Amino acid sequence: MKTAQETLDQFDKFFDELIESDSIEIQLIVSAFCSPGLQITINSNIVYDNILSSGVHTINLSYKTDPKIVLDISMYGKSPKDTLVQNNQIIQDKFITIDGLTINNFDLFNDSDLFYNKFLYINNQGIEEQVKAGFWGNNTLRLIFTTPFALWHTQNSHKNTHISNSLHYRNNSLTNEVFEDLVKNIQLLT
Repeated sequence: MKTAQETLDQFDKFFDELIESDSIEIQLIVSAFCSPGLQITINSNIVYDNILSSGVHTINLSYKTDPKIVLDISMYGKSPKDTLVQNNQIIQDKFITIDGLTINNFDLFNDSDLFYNKFLYINNQGIEEQVKAGFWGNNTLRLIFTTPFALWHTQNSHKNTHISNSLHYRNNSLTNEVFEDLVKNIQLLT
């Protein structure tokens, strides 16, 4: 067991050990209509491929981590015949909506700033479009991130990062007091 001083002296290593993970855990919740195909690839490896029945589906995946991850979520199998129009109104269509997306328990779907600014949306011609929370054609939603995921998320998410007013006025003496309290608390743990 390390002493508090050893932990403090090697804080970067200690922090890395806290957030280190040998896999990424993905949970995707989607609603499917008219049996579209859904494929998920990680670093070009197919980890999920299925024709979805109409309804809500929860997909849980685990993948051995790599230093860089390219996650692609794609709908396939839609043809022009799958959209039925009567009197200029769509009465039936094949599509998928995204209802939730978490990676290692970080909610990416409800972090709209991260979702709409870090994901890429690629249409079936390979052209990037504005990010959408679903698929109405044979398109791909892509996220590229590095691991450990917790560190990438912290560096890229702006959710809950507002600094309270009391922290704006802290000076070094207050910071030193907090640091000393932290060291005392770590010493109590060892």
